[in-house]
Amino acid sequence: MIKLIDTFNHTLISKHFTLKNAIKAQRNHLKAIKKRYGNSSYITYALENEDGTENDWELIDEIRMQLDSQ
Repeated sequence: MIKLIDTFNHTLISKHFTLKNAIKAQRNHLKAIKKRYGNSSYITYALENEDGTENDWELIDEIRMQLDSQ
C-alpha cells in the first residue's frame, strides 16, 4: 500500500495499491485544491509505503513523465 499524505496539515489523504494510482490521486487532489482556493494555492505531499519508508524519486519521476505523455 502506498499512502498519500498531506505533509502541510499532517493528514492522510488516501491509500493506493500502486504508485501510479497514488500519483494520479495527488494530481487530482491538487487540482481540486486549486479549483476551490485559487491557482496560487499549494499543498505539500509525501508518498510513503505502508511501513513508513519513502519511495524512489527516480521511479516517481518516471511515472510522472509517463502520465504527462498520455
